[in-house]
Amino acid sequence: MKSIQVLSRTMLVCWICSLCPTPSHSAPALGEEYVGMWVLAEKDEGGKIFKPEESDTDVDTVKFTKDSVEFFHSGGLHKGQYRISKQKDMWHVDFVFGKKGAEEHVNHAIMRMKGKELQICVSEKFRVNEAKDRPVEFSTDGKGNKDLDGLILFTYKRK
Repeated sequence: MKSIQVLSRTMLVCWICSLCPTPSHSAPALGEEYVGMWVLAEKDEGGKIFKPEESDTDVDTVKFTKDSVEFFHSGGLHKGQYRISKQKDMWHVDFVFGKKGAEEHVNHAIMRMKGKELQICVSEKFRVNEAKDRPVEFSTDGKGNKDLDGLILFTYKRK
């Protein structure tokens, strides 16, 4: 008799739990429109616009997958991960390129789709920075971007 009561209580708890929504702890997913290979269309560095053939750019091509990013440039290939959070009309994106000890190498940037183009705005010329050094707008005008150093706005087209 006691085992039937335990079984009945267990079944009741399982039934009640099945009615509760399952919390979602997954990170936001990057939309399909971002996934794939992108080639540099232009680079704005300090208000000066460079076309790919004029630029000694750090990043000629970018490849996004659902969970990783690859940056190709004249110095080679850099593979990393990214973390994103959706803001009003942009993504906050943290590009993570490994660790030095316990410290992650991260550049805190912003990105968006503008028409059919991908724009990524970084500070510190894509070097490691802190979250407080994340640009707030898609511009290399320091005044509008908290007077951050090394602002670069990359514009890419799908390859």
